[in-house]
Amino acid sequence: MKRFLALLLALAALFCSGCMPLEPPNASQDEPQQSQPQEPTESAPAFDRLKIAYNSANPLEPYSASSTMNLNLIPLMYDPLVKLDQNYEVHKVLAEEIRMTGDQCIVTVRSGVTFSDGAPLTADDVVYSAQQVLAPGNSYSGLLSNVKEVAAVDSRTVQFTLNTPDRLFANLLTFPIVAQERPGVGSGRYVLAGSGENLHLEQNPRWYGGTGGRIKTIELINQLDQDTLIYSLKLGTINYVYSDLADNETATIGSSTQLVPLNNLVYLGVNSTKAVLADARMRKVLDLCLDRAGLAESAYAARALPAYTPFQPNFSEVQALDLTQPQDLTAAALLMEQLGYSAERKDAEGYYVIPGRGRFTLRLLVNAENSGRLQIATELQRTLREFGIELVIDSKKYEDYQNALAKWDFDLYLAEVKLYDNMDISRMLSPAEKLGFGVTENETLLAANAAFRSGAMGMEEFVQEFGRSLPFLPILYRSGTVSFSRGWYFESLATEQDIFYNIENW
Repeated sequence: MKRFLALLLALAALFCSGCMPLEPPNASQDEPQQSQPQEPTESAPAFDRLKIAYNSANPLEPYSASSTMNLNLIPLMYDPLVKLDQNYEVHKVLAEEIRMTGDQCIVTVRSGVTFSDGAPLTADDVVYSAQQVLAPGNSYSGLLSNVKEVAAVDSRTVQFTLNTPDRLFANLLTFPIVAQERPGVGSGRYVLAGSGENLHLEQNPRWYGGTGGRIKTIELINQLDQDTLIYSLKLGTINYVYSDLADNETATIGSSTQLVPLNNLVYLGVNSTKAVLADARMRKVLDLCLDRAGLAESAYAARALPAYTPFQPNFSEVQALDLTQPQDLTAAALLMEQLGYSAERKDAEGYYVIPGRGRFTLRLLVNAENSGRLQIATELQRTLREFGIELVIDSKKYEDYQNALAKWDFDLYLAEVKLYDNMDISRMLSPAEKLGFGVTENETLLAANAAFRSGAMGMEEFVQEFGRSLPFLPILYRSGTVSFSRGWYFESLATEQDIFYNIENW
């Protein structure tokens, strides 16, 4: 009888062990992710207190903060007019209505909203906040560079007057709204409380959205060194970390890591003033040689999205087009024939020959300090070698790379640009612009861009016009990550503008 009871107890223990919470899946795996963490056990956290890094030597006010850690906390304490989801769709927050009419954007402020100190939030507060953005020297500078004037029409109406029409201007209304003359007061989901080592965020009882969800307290853990965040996450000193992967880290930094779309375009620049590259068909040859999906996988460990248009692939208007273009060396060879480069006249090593000049050779300028772009350069060199074009990689230290760009001392170059969330590529389309390296003036494309910006031309039509000239070749858009410490997991819908995008639903 005792042996029978012992057997029953052993079986019970075995079945109960299957009921224990499992470690959440990694977001990079194919298994479906759970939307809520496991219910706490005696050894598991209660999931109502989150520990986040901050820099005690840097302010926690929007327009004076410069630390990335502190700027990541700003959306918790200060609401914007709108927030963008991972498809860059606008969701109104403090804005009740947004109307675009030509060069004007009229915003109606949500009624009944108060700041955390109980004062009403008005149009004057929005204007004051916009003026802080327009002032130089803060982390949001440049966001409203197309704004000529901002003014309050009445207590709930703000008018933005633009220098040029922009149908996607509302995508830029993500800046934090602070109380006029009280920059430490916001209307967000949390408020700052405590002091010293007990500094923390508590749910804001006056938040217009009502209940703030299960995370009642966010402990602020002083962390002066950004580079030690990964180790703190692994130790459990902090529970949640964002990285834009600017250094192309590839190691998994938490037990659960999820991708965050970035508006960071990695592209192949072309010096169209060079005779051999002046014809748009030759630029199309290079475009057809790009294996974008393969480069995103190999050079960025799948933490990037192939870009078949100049715009963010997650952007809903781009997704609607389905413009995937696979690498096509056969089509590229046919274009070479049209351009007068015969495959029968390749040299002994299989390279095309430029009549009177010898082997078809291009020089690619790349920043030697960026491993991702160096990897792209190496793989592109291998592809073009197979195709019949010699690619010489000219890798330079960052300062020398910048100097060579400024002098247009290149045939091709690899670069990354961070675009604003209104998807404006205007700075890259003209030699007169800051980012127009190697571009020649194209009045047709510039007019198409202006029409696209104003809404007179749709996305598909503009992408087709861009493809006819190809002033530069989009390759991919990088992604960032958010990671939870071991034992923690929520389905975070983090965005670059707000890594706590859906914390009230955790």
